[in-house]
Amino acid sequence: MNSQKFESISINGRIAFAISCLEKVLDEENIKNHLLIKNIDYFWEFVSSDSLDIWDDQVSSFPTNLNDFIERYHLKNHKSDKVIIIFELFDLIIDIGRANLYGAFQSELTLKQLDKIIEIMTVNSYKLPNLLFFQKSKVTDYHGWGHRVSPAYFKCL
Repeated sequence: MNSQKFESISINGRIAFAISCLEKVLDEENIKNHLLIKNIDYFWEFVSSDSLDIWDDQVSSFPTNLNDFIERYHLKNHKSDKVIIIFELFDLIIDIGRANLYGAFQSELTLKQLDKIIEIMTVNSYKLPNLLFFQKSKVTDYHGWGHRVSPAYFKCL
């Protein structure tokens, strides 16, 4: 899979895919960290919120370097290669959310991050989420953003 398959998917669908990838990694690695899950829940607010400036302010407080990330989420006892994967996905989700936040929609701004996420997932043998869950949020809806929906919208057809 590559990011070209996302050209018809809205920003909401793209960020939902990225969050789902992070959730898959956490599940497969059996990482049940309360603080990390709380911030993932906040990531999900992107697809339902009309106040993305507040979302942006909140994610601005998230750790931006690996050592701070490990310390904040108490991940010292986990395998370092897995923590790096989680940190990279975390960072890419923020990039996808911010890419079109303060300007007109430009599809290509998030495709590079999606390629990186797909590469991380496949190189590390993680199964990618089913794209059908995200294709229903179309790039033609709401100027490329997709309609504001509940996170559950992306979890079942």
